Amino acid sequence: MLNIYKLSIFSTVAGIGSFNQAAKELYLSQSAISQHIATLEKQLGTLLFKRQQRGVALTPAGETLLKYARQILWLTQAAESALTNIENIQKGALHLGATPSASIYLLPDWINNFHKIYPSIKISLDTNITSHLIRRIKNQSLELAIMEGEIKPDSALNIIPLKDTELLVIIPPNHAWSKLDSISVRSLGEMPFIARQTNSNTRIWIDRFLAEYDIIPNITLEFDNPENIKHAVIHKMGISILPACTVQKELANNQLIGLPLKEGILKRLLKCVWLTEKPLSAIGRAFLDTLSKDFPVLTKEILSQQKRPFNNTFAVYDRENFK
Repeated sequence: MLNIYKLSIFSTVAGIGSFNQAAKELYLSQSAISQHIATLEKQLGTLLFKRQQRGVALTPAGETLLKYARQILWLTQAAESALTNIENIQKGALHLGATPSASIYLLPDWINNFHKIYPSIKISLDTNITSHLIRRIKNQSLELAIMEGEIKPDSALNIIPLKDTELLVIIPPNHAWSKLDSISVRSLGEMPFIARQTNSNTRIWIDRFLAEYDIIPNITLEFDNPENIKHAVIHKMGISILPACTVQKELANNQLIGLPLKEGILKRLLKCVWLTEKPLSAIGRAFLDTLSKDFPVLTKEILSQQKRPFNNTFAVYDRENFK
């Protein structure tokens, strides 16, 4: 009989394409990973991976096994999640990810609300750019992520829209624009501009938005988080564009001024993302449940995901494999 633990290791190697990287993700030695895969291959009497110069690739037999392995793991995890009473769990962990604005200005309150109900659950939060978080979700080292970054449609991911987040042009008090009620996009090229780093989705999104108006911003500083950007603007080092949620305190204290654009509200979509092929853990479902009062769509999505095995889990049966 196939061992579920070995199937889990096999699935991780297949998803990452590397014994070495899978070993790091699973906190095992590479030799242990190799031994588990070798045991599976011996049991099945066939090679599951082709060793390549860079990493490994699935053989046809490996591709077939991966389909079933994912189904088996999905159902095993779904059963565990459905039968686990989180209120009786004395220990547990939830691995979350978030882009900087969400991590700094939204997640602390959300995590605090969750922790009041489930004080014994440990939460770890990875703050990073969208592409990094997507990679970690796909290699299953993160269960959930909250992000504003644009994501291409991907069947491997559940991408759930939560709300629009408004962005404002941020300037210091006593700035030349401080008496204005709004500012035109075309004026933004006139001032020193403080931006996120070039590989962040926020930077890419703002650059594309400005390019639609043929504006090339005069970028004088680049930072990897909104806190540094805010302080630079306060110290009159330039202007910037930031989500309104990141500057509420500074606006209230008159440390910054936030201007909307004359051309209309500038906004991005806040999303919750998790892996399609892996059911949410009981802890993950409980965390989303604490958010569902503010975002009712999450309740529907959780129920929909719980029904998934009966919708398409057994869709990969192929008669050709049994001729």
